[in-house]
Amino acid sequence: MLCICASAFATSTTKKTYWIYFRDKGIAADELKPGSDLHKRILTGLSPRTLQRRPVHEQVTLDVIPVYEPYIASLQSYGVRPRAVSKWLNAITASLNDEEVERIKSLSFVGRIERSALAEAQTIAAAQSPVFVSPLSYSGVPTPQALAIPCGYDPIITHLGLTQSQLTRIGVFPLHAMGFDASGIAIGFTDTGFNFEGMRTTRDRNIIATYDFVFKDSIVHDDASDPVAADDHGSVSLSTAIGYLPDSIIGPAYNAAVYLAKTEDLRSETPAEEGYYAQALEWFEAQGVDITSNSLGYISYDSGYQSITYPMLNGRTTAAARAALMAARRGMLVVTSAGNGGTSGFPYIVTPADADSILAVGMLFENDSISPASSHGPTPDGRIKPDITAPGAGVWSMGRRDDIKAVGGTSFATPLVSGACALVMQAHPEASAQAVRSAVLATGTRQQPPDNVWGYGKLNAYGAALALGTVIGPHKQWREDSIHHICVGIAANNAVKFPRIVYAIDDNVFIHARSLSLVTDSLIYSTTFPAMRKGKRIRYYIETQDGADTVTRSPRNAPLTFYEFNVGDTTIVDTSLSVVPNGAEAVSVYPNPAREKFIVTSSFAQPVRYQLIDIAGKPVLEFESTAYTSRIEVQFGSLPSGVYTLHGQLGDGSTVIRQTIVHLQ
Repeated sequence: MLCICASAFATSTTKKTYWIYFRDKGIAADELKPGSDLHKRILTGLSPRTLQRRPVHEQVTLDVIPVYEPYIASLQSYGVRPRAVSKWLNAITASLNDEEVERIKSLSFVGRIERSALAEAQTIAAAQSPVFVSPLSYSGVPTPQALAIPCGYDPIITHLGLTQSQLTRIGVFPLHAMGFDASGIAIGFTDTGFNFEGMRTTRDRNIIATYDFVFKDSIVHDDASDPVAADDHGSVSLSTAIGYLPDSIIGPAYNAAVYLAKTEDLRSETPAEEGYYAQALEWFEAQGVDITSNSLGYISYDSGYQSITYPMLNGRTTAAARAALMAARRGMLVVTSAGNGGTSGFPYIVTPADADSILAVGMLFENDSISPASSHGPTPDGRIKPDITAPGAGVWSMGRRDDIKAVGGTSFATPLVSGACALVMQAHPEASAQAVRSAVLATGTRQQPPDNVWGYGKLNAYGAALALGTVIGPHKQWREDSIHHICVGIAANNAVKFPRIVYAIDDNVFIHARSLSLVTDSLIYSTTFPAMRKGKRIRYYIETQDGADTVTRSPRNAPLTFYEFNVGDTTIVDTSLSVVPNGAEAVSVYPNPAREKFIVTSSFAQPVRYQLIDIAGKPVLEFESTAYTSRIEVQFGSLPSGVYTLHGQLGDGSTVIRQTIVHLQ
């Protein structure tokens, strides 16, 4: 699409880009009530992961309802061609001339029309613009040693290749050593495009879905409409975060689940790109994405468009910042580039880095000094920016042509931070995105005090993970005939005490224990189960205490959930994982912890049978839902306070929930 730019002698026929906001979503109040067709249709479009992250009473709200199609159709009948459509903002972007603006403004369903995405207060008159932020031309963990048994540091850390320095400097090394690789964490990337299939570092990674918000298709690599090599920037950014080419390029989050959104149109710089970014965040959130990684920023338009001014960088004005804040409120960790303008005439951060509750990333030189090119704060309302810093010069990665190279800019500091945060999330699945963000800020190297050049200093992912509590890594099991060995990484801020395996044989209670012994000079512990007859069923969990005597277990709510295997077979079953049938919605339980009652809701097309089971494994309550969005209020009655497990099954035996419920008196 060609950019039509305004001249100094603009006439009424000259078109400019506007946001058109609608008054409502075109629905009556009762159309959104639980059980309605619309409510069920919206639920169907949200992943179980998304639903589990939202309080049940906020699973379907007006902001997740799509823009009302008849409104868009009506605008199209006036010749309006929508470019970006945002359900969160309830708005579209389109190019309009003065006469069209006046005509559209009079329509009853149009709330307002803005040349800039101003906040409701309408206090700033300048327009905003996106600009592509192009790239500029852990201590105390020992080096692993070879061991006689297959128990020790994860072998990936001996194959970090060129990326060893950049990963070690931000505290990724010990988390990789413990076996963390971002498995189970979903990251969404927004950029210029991604040639992920053409690079050895990314072609075998877990790419779940792709979408091009510019050309409205699933192709995110260059096509005939793109400038040559338009997708290189996104390809390098992606490889920095998730690349996997042992002895050359390893990204911090090399086993993450990945969603790719092409949101940048390099043929021009127009306000539509902020809309594409907002749409991408909406898509990510509906898919259950945990972290968004954005190596783009917006500050100046092409000639003929009025640029964003410093007063607008208050986190509440631009469409990109508001979308980022809404994503954060929806439970995602939003990571974005601060910008590379520190030595320019506009040294301040770009949007959406000005948004609150996110991580805006500045960049460091190879010696960990701050790069003067790193854009800085404060925001006009006095908040510190950037939030955190990471290596942004001499970052090793791979480009679209499968070429290994060193790159620079906040564009590449950002995927290092987003990838490292995925490891922290994997280490603490119970922690919210905002808890992870707080831990990242609290463990940065610049605490006394943080400032508007460094933010809270250099990222320490290992420190952030420890700040959230004791870390128990993914454990390994191997056997020699009927002898089974376990090894696991364990770390705590103030000492590891009494690490052990607690286990039960067959259906007996958990009365056996084996101490875990330190295998290397740090982090890794192991033990061996006693010899037993093949076929015996072993249920077990890992337990340790820290210096404050706080107990941590893996799985988290053991012994209600546990690992199990049969002697002579190394296949481990993890009972902490709930099985949800394909296409089904998750069951929601709230509040939790509960005092007198809790509420269960679901929207399965068949009844669900529930049991509430006490810590001894005895069912104490049983009830059943009816089909579709049933809401059941469960009274604890005379049950004593304690920990219970809610089990739910469909008629075919599929487990739909296995959730711990804490009952408080």
